Amino acid sequence: MQLAFSDAVYLVDAIEGGEELSIACKLALESNYITKVIHDCKRDSEALYFQFGIKLNNVVDTQVSFLVTRLQLSLFFLSQSYNVPLSWQNELFSLPK
Repeated sequence: MQLAFSDAVYLVDAIEGGEELSIACKLALESNYITKVIHDCKRDSEALYFQFGIKLNNVVDTQVSFLVTRLQLSLFFLSQSYNVPLSWQNELFSLPK
């Protein structure tokens, strides 16, 4: 696990740390005030919940973000190619018009 702060970055062996680490990190991982950035967090989220009872909150999943951005760009370029107005995309993705 990587923990990044404004003044330092830590690499932590989550397996070696086990339950002691989970107790130390639980408040931060469950916090709505701290943003967690994780790539493909499904398995990590499941493991934290079922092994330690930790429910991740306020997570940005970079894999999901990438897929949504790619889909939006694909639809944009498709709409440009076929002269389709962007208004239908705004409704689909709830984007501001």
